[in-house]
Amino acid sequence: MHKLVLNFFKGLRSFLQLSRIVIVFTILMMLFYWIKNLAGFNYSFLDFIKPLLDSLLALGASISNGYVDLFAAKFEYKYAIANGILLALYAFTYLLNKVVDFFEDSYLAGRSAVKSLQEAAMNKSLKQEAENEQKKLKRYQIYIGVSEKKKFAQQVINIDIKEQYQILNKFLIEKTGVNPIAYKDGFIYSYGNIEHIDNILDEFFKAVNSKAPLNYYVCVQVIGASPEFEKLQLETMIGLNIANKIITMADTVWRYKFNSKTKYETVLIGDFKSAGKNFEIHEFRNNFGV
Repeated sequence: MHKLVLNFFKGLRSFLQLSRIVIVFTILMMLFYWIKNLAGFNYSFLDFIKPLLDSLLALGASISNGYVDLFAAKFEYKYAIANGILLALYAFTYLLNKVVDFFEDSYLAGRSAVKSLQEAAMNKSLKQEAENEQKKLKRYQIYIGVSEKKKFAQQVINIDIKEQYQILNKFLIEKTGVNPIAYKDGFIYSYGNIEHIDNILDEFFKAVNSKAPLNYYVCVQVIGASPEFEKLQLETMIGLNIANKIITMADTVWRYKFNSKTKYETVLIGDFKSAGKNFEIHEFRNNFGV
């Protein structure tokens, strides 16, 4: 339908352009016809258009049948009037061209507005659909591991990592109400509602920002869409050994953005590659002095 309408406007323009060509041609023929009648020449090539020219001259004569004598020749007004009518028709085709342009522009603007409304409605629908899908994901896990932070090349005091874990887990259990499970060299805390993750992150930031002589490795992973894949992502993050940051991957960031309230900014740390696949690592950035 759209192509049909555009072809219609194109056809109108072509018709008006052809009309102008015909009008210019008719004006030239009228001038030859005028010369023929003034000088008494025999222009037989005008015979094919003579009926049209005579009709135009009859119309001109109905307006004014007068004449003026110049150089022993009789110049009739009807020829000038007929040419004036043709010139007016020529100008009128330009006006019609502007009208066609206006209606085409109005059609295109209207179509664009309708299309924009349809796209907006579709985007809103897709956004709502994405939000509904993400809202279904509630569970998430936080891995935390530690290592000794060596301030000097040789550190006199030995850190008891097991004792440090006991202190750390006691703090996190009291603050978040979840008992962890041992995993690799650290512990995993599992939580049931990502909508309240900011309250949990507050406590993990307190641990990371503590004055304990430790490096902290904290990884956050949403759970639910593909548990096996998400477990692999968590293990990949753990393997990066990014210290003293709370890191996560793009899928968790995406889910986090659908929370009704978000306290923390998520910032891209960089692009990484593992097992031939590229992935992004983000961090929850604490700009609030927690």
